[in-house]
Amino acid sequence: LTVAEKCAGGRIPVASVLGEWRAQGCQAKCALGCVGSSCYCGGYDPMSADLAVELCLPAGKCREACDAHDFANGDWLANPVSSQYHCTGFQVHATKDLCVLLGPFRSPQALAVDEPSCADGAALEVDEDFNHFHRVPGATCTHMSDFGEYAGALHVTRRVDIGVDYVLDPVGTGSIEVANFNSRPVTYNGWGLSADRVMIIDCKGTC
Repeated sequence: LTVAEKCAGGRIPVASVLGEWRAQGCQAKCALGCVGSSCYCGGYDPMSADLAVELCLPAGKCREACDAHDFANGDWLANPVSSQYHCTGFQVHATKDLCVLLGPFRSPQALAVDEPSCADGAALEVDEDFNHFHRVPGATCTHMSDFGEYAGALHVTRRVDIGVDYVLDPVGTGSIEVANFNSRPVTYNGWGLSADRVMIIDCKGTC
């Protein structure tokens, strides 16, 4: 993730994405009006110079669209009607449902990319309205399937809940994190001790 930057090159045209995602193009979906919770037309600008590459999607859906164009291993040969592009990342508007997929051609039947791709070394440009996501093969949290595995539970409270006992799995790994909310000091009246306490007792201990 690169905040307040975007790539002006290597943008995948809406006309070249897979059919189900091609329908999410801002011009096709929003120009005549769209009704429903899945329209995401708040970022549509009929005067935009980038309508040819803009999808009206929120960040989560934009990531799904990028995952759908994972042809790094030559999958286009088994599916010749698929997109000719491999998605190497995407960029989304910071406040609007606006998405642009990024990636160079990967099909041997395709022509050369008209725009230099950031995945191939082109520099990002500063733009406070956009955030740029670069896809790293094999890294965690890069595919939707990464989020299907249950890793554990996280409980966040404004202050410590008293009068309760938290029991951790004796054969598992657990943790307790104490944060100073709104940068408040963790000491109490300068005595060096906190007004809130947490006592940790091992499985054979008593209070």
